[in-house]
This record gives sequence, C-alpha cells and structure tokens, in this order.
Amino acid sequence: MACRSGNCGTAPSKSGGLSVRANISRLLDGLAFDVSEDVLPPWQSSSAILASLHEHPEWLGHMRRVVDVGCGSGVLACWLARRGLNVTALDINTTAAMATAANASCNGLRMHILICDLTCCLTAGTVDALIANLPFDPDGSRNHGRLTGALVDAEYRAHRRLLVDAQRLLNNDGRIVLASSPTIGCDNLLWTIIAEEGWVLLDSASIWLNAPTPKHPDKSHLYRTLLLGKQETSSRNRLQGVGRCRDPG
Repeated sequence: MACRSGNCGTAPSKSGGLSVRANISRLLDGLAFDVSEDVLPPWQSSSAILASLHEHPEWLGHMRRVVDVGCGSGVLACWLARRGLNVTALDINTTAAMATAANASCNGLRMHILICDLTCCLTAGTVDALIANLPFDPDGSRNHGRLTGALVDAEYRAHRRLLVDAQRLLNNDGRIVLASSPTIGCDNLLWTIIAEEGWVLLDSASIWLNAPTPKHPDKSHLYRTLLLGKQETSSRNRLQGVGRCRDPG
C-alpha cells in the first residue's frame, strides 16, 4: 500500500456544501492515507467528526484512552494518535483493520488495532472516550456496491448496542462522540435510543457537506457530531417505546 497525502474521501460535487475530500484534507495536518476498495471510504460523518474534534479540543479534555469504533481506513484513529492519545482502533472487517495498521505505519503512529464486533472485546473501565462513526442510512440510498449492506441500519441497532456496552466501559466522566444526520438518518429515533440507554447530550457541532446519492446527486446534507455523557442514575428518565422515523423532506 502506498501512502498518499490527503488521498481519502469522495470527490467534490457541485452542490453548496463543503466537499468531504476538501474538509478532510484541510484537517489532516500532513497525514497520508490510502483506502482499500474493500473498506468503506472516509465519508461525510467521518468528515464531520474530524471537523468537530478539531474545533472543540475541550471535548476530549483530559481523556487519554480513546477508542475509534468502526475505524475503517483509520483516518480518525491516526488523527487522534497524532495528538498523543492512547488509541485503540476497532473494526469487524479484517481488511479495515489491516488498512488502519498500514496507514498508521505509513505515518509513524502507534496504536492498538483489534478485529472486534463494536466494543465487545474491550475490558470494563479501560476507556475514557469512544469515537463512533456508525452507519445510519435507513433507506439504503447510498451505493457502495457490495458494501452497501453495511450502511443500512434502519433501527439503529448498532447504536443501541454501543450505548448499552458503553455503560460498562466508561466511568461516570466518560464521553461518547457520535455522528448523526437529521437529513439522512432518523434523529428522533436516535434521540429516543440515546435517552433510553442512559445518555445525555453535553454539546454538539454541525456542518453542511456534499452528500451525493443516486436519488440526490447534487444535494448537501447537515451532519451533526454529538458529545454524550452519562445521565445521573437518580435522574434518568427512560423513555417508553421506540420513536418512528419522519421524512425530513
């Protein structure tokens, strides 16, 4: 694998939002990347998380042990490791784990890389923060060929599993950084799950990015990065039922 500076993300489109490639490239600080065709490329939510962490360094504050859940090619993991954090990168895809390892090596970075279904391989109390870029494309409108199935999680099952297990992994000061989109995903359903599993919103950041799909080739979408913390046990208000997704229009 050859490392090529800034070679990640999708090509710019003609719509009004910032292109994913332009956004990622401006934040990589000289890091070089290559992306395997068998690994989901750094897409809009990766770009949004990267921009949010760059603009809000206080989100991780004193955190030292950070986990990139669903690391893909390792863009977020390498960016975090470059800042001196103790990074563990997780992905269920063996090829993705290998791509992250290669990109870390190209950039002279050290991290732990594990092939893992979400966070099930981690020990309780060993993590300060989770960075999670999980799929949220309910109608499957994105087309990544045979990888498209990995993007369709209409009921946010992976998000719920992560939020449940994070209660075990993180202490009371632990944080989750989670990507979402009210224009592509189903925010009301996601908010229901977040509350049900005992998490609250501490802060958020938004960015408009080009997000071309077969249905909307020139459309920009709003992406949000959420900073979540644990609810106080005594004040939890666990919602009943599951929200339904509304068409964002």
